[in-house]
Amino acid sequence: MAPSRRKAHKNPSGKHCGANSDSPAPVNERPPSPLLHKDDSYFMDTSPVIFQVEDRLFKVPRYQFLQGSKIFQIMLKKAASDNMGSNEDCPIKLSQDITHTDFGTLLKLTNAANILYCNRMDICPQPVYLMAIYVSGTLALSELQKSMSEMSPFSKIDLGRRHSHSPWVIEGYKELIRRADTLTDGEVTLLGYPATVCLLRIRERNSVSGFSRKPKLEVLDVIETDFQHELRIIREEEARHSSS
Repeated sequence: MAPSRRKAHKNPSGKHCGANSDSPAPVNERPPSPLLHKDDSYFMDTSPVIFQVEDRLFKVPRYQFLQGSKIFQIMLKKAASDNMGSNEDCPIKLSQDITHTDFGTLLKLTNAANILYCNRMDICPQPVYLMAIYVSGTLALSELQKSMSEMSPFSKIDLGRRHSHSPWVIEGYKELIRRADTLTDGEVTLLGYPATVCLLRIRERNSVSGFSRKPKLEVLDVIETDFQHELRIIREEEARHSSS
């Protein structure tokens, strides 16, 4: 005969007799989740936004513009309320001062269109970089403007000369006037003989009168006077570019 099995009896507490009374009750509920916060820089809105520049449409991630430009932040907020930029029939139209080529260059540099392209001066072709700086100045993209401000005065002068952009030439000369270090042979080669002579004359006068410590307007007047021939040629080329 098979041995009889003894039934388990419950005690008043509801536990089985013979069970370890010290064992904790099983936990079926998970602890509450901690409060999560979205990272300000890297919780990205990857939804696309559509721009129209001239007769060309661009469909790009909106976070690139929300992070880099106050103008775009305002523009996209207003566009969202008007349901603009969400489809090809209602794109956000940019200023007529910007060409689709300029805007495409800006997208390459800010990685909005191609993350493998470039976003630094030292690995980006200079004509592309300068064009992006021009567009970013128009659209107030902070990171590009910061990058340009970190360039050497010789790079600014060189870019301004080769691409007929007088403000960068003037900015470069202004920094060199205030610089205490003597020009090296390589820097003289970069500037060229006429510009070096002008710059040395200005620096000599500055060592006597100290005008570089005076209001910026006086420094600009000196640059406009001493570099008038070079600046006139650059500005004539600027005018031809803007009219073409």
